[in-house]
Amino acid sequence: MKRMALLRIVVACLFGAGLALVAAPARALDAVTLQLKWMHAFQFAGYYAAKHKGYYREAGLEVRIDEALPGIDPVKIVLDGKAEFGVGTSALLLQRNAGKPVVTLAVIFQHSPYVLIARQQHAAQTIHDLVGKRVMLEPQADELLAYLKAEGIPLERITQVEHSYDTQDLIDGKVDALAAYVINQPYYLDRAKVPYQIYTPRSAGIDFYGDNLFTTEQQLRDYPERVKAFRAASLRGWQYAMEHQEEIIDLILAEYSQRNRRDYHLFEVKQMIPLIRPELIEIGYMYPGRWRHMADTYADIGMLPRGFSLDGFLYDPNPELDLAWLYRSLAGVLLLLGVVGTVAAYVQRNNRRLARILQEGERAESALREELARRKAAERELRTAHERLAMADRMESVGRLAAGVAHEVRNPLSIIRLGVDYMSRRHATDGDEMAILDDIRAAAERADHIIQDLLDFSRPKLLTLSEVDTNYLIDETMNLVKHEFALRNIAVVRDYEASMPPLRADTDRLTQVFINLFTNAAQAIGRDGSIEIITRKRILGESDLARDSMSSFRSGDPAIMVEIRDTGSGVVAEFQKRLFEPFFTTKPMGEGTGLGLAVSRNIVSMHGGSISIFNRPEGGASVCLMFRTNIESECGD
Repeated sequence: MKRMALLRIVVACLFGAGLALVAAPARALDAVTLQLKWMHAFQFAGYYAAKHKGYYREAGLEVRIDEALPGIDPVKIVLDGKAEFGVGTSALLLQRNAGKPVVTLAVIFQHSPYVLIARQQHAAQTIHDLVGKRVMLEPQADELLAYLKAEGIPLERITQVEHSYDTQDLIDGKVDALAAYVINQPYYLDRAKVPYQIYTPRSAGIDFYGDNLFTTEQQLRDYPERVKAFRAASLRGWQYAMEHQEEIIDLILAEYSQRNRRDYHLFEVKQMIPLIRPELIEIGYMYPGRWRHMADTYADIGMLPRGFSLDGFLYDPNPELDLAWLYRSLAGVLLLLGVVGTVAAYVQRNNRRLARILQEGERAESALREELARRKAAERELRTAHERLAMADRMESVGRLAAGVAHEVRNPLSIIRLGVDYMSRRHATDGDEMAILDDIRAAAERADHIIQDLLDFSRPKLLTLSEVDTNYLIDETMNLVKHEFALRNIAVVRDYEASMPPLRADTDRLTQVFINLFTNAAQAIGRDGSIEIITRKRILGESDLARDSMSSFRSGDPAIMVEIRDTGSGVVAEFQKRLFEPFFTTKPMGEGTGLGLAVSRNIVSMHGGSISIFNRPEGGASVCLMFRTNIESECGD
């Protein structure tokens, strides 16, 4: 009897321990330190949000966040045990190869913000113009060294200067270029109105991750649950920060640093979004194949050995569960059933008890299978998002390639035009041949227009700013397209506000935008309709900021609004979010390149403005442009 009681206790403990392993929560009660890679800024917004929204406390963690000053190496701080977690660059691969036991936990930037910025001397300069120039490089900028090597520029061909971490050195001309983050240094150059050129490693196919959260193998081995809890709370904080940007900026200014003004942090947010790509991929996700590509890129230029192993370098927050213990337990239970079945006195009671145990085991196994299925589905979704991200990058590369091809095509187009003009003079009396020549001339002009759109999209020119009367500029532009409106029998209704404040703008570039919008409206109407043009001066409110593309504006900003309403068929709902994509068009073949709206948005963005398109409840579409002005005025309607 004592033996059977002991067996029952063993079986109950075995299943209880197994189920406890499945359901045990993360327990990390220690105080930990996060070492940042630079001084406090929105660049680390997710960690501030996790701390002040209580996500770390909910995970049982008390987190201290330390900023880094120039010359501090966050990897050394973590390896020395002065911090448990850190934020590092892609150079973590090189540290791992050097024998340092770093482990990458999550990726924040899907594209590294590291770039080289040089003073612009002429419009056609390239990275090869840095040869012989003074360039400030910092110790952690290994991917920029990889970029220079990939471009065939060894370090001995430039004059390397120790990084002062002060953009003013480039502004004052003390150096010709510097290693920089695209999310912040351009802010100072824009304020100083210094022309500059940005060289990104992505142009050479070096597309690395940036701002990677990491720890050490010892931390992961000794405190696996603490590492898991810290990572989850941090990513939760990042999700909150990207959804509540203004709130986190207020937090930074109040609790962490008044070193920079509010507009600096707004600039940083705007530059970070296309690098994080939160609309395409979950924050923190890292693709092993992308890390393999990064390691191979380093290997191609001799900075890593070929076939460098990633084993142990990438953290897996959801490892596959080992169900062997469950199957062994079930087998033991069945064996026990056979043994106790020989004892008649306990058959019924033990059978009922063991049946309940088996049911609990089956439910646990079923729950585990469902969890594995959910994780596989999530992995498929993440892979799809990664493919969309890769497609967006390919579209950017296509734009650059198309711009280069456009320059080569213009020369033969000029020859074709000269030939057509020559043939026209020689065959001035032949009606059929003149008609053919006119068709050739029209085709050449259309090709030239497409080329100009490609060039405007891929390499926008610097703005030539002057004070512009918005109403006058619209009227002047309307004179250029009035014949198109007359042929289509389209009426134009002007609703201008008098005494509009002047706008600092490039007249030619804004004229290009309005021509494109007026032409699109006319084509959307077809025939027999009307276009209404409305101008207003206004003080922006919260309802204005709710529109798309208004992230650079703040409530209370004085602004100029231009709205163009048409009586066309409106925009198909499924195309609404793709209108500004390059090479996307809803027009029939031969009537559009898909670049007009993309170019227009670039020009408006260069002016610090916004553009949005939406359907009107009464029918037709409306295009709304908003430009900031420094002149205070009363709100318009």
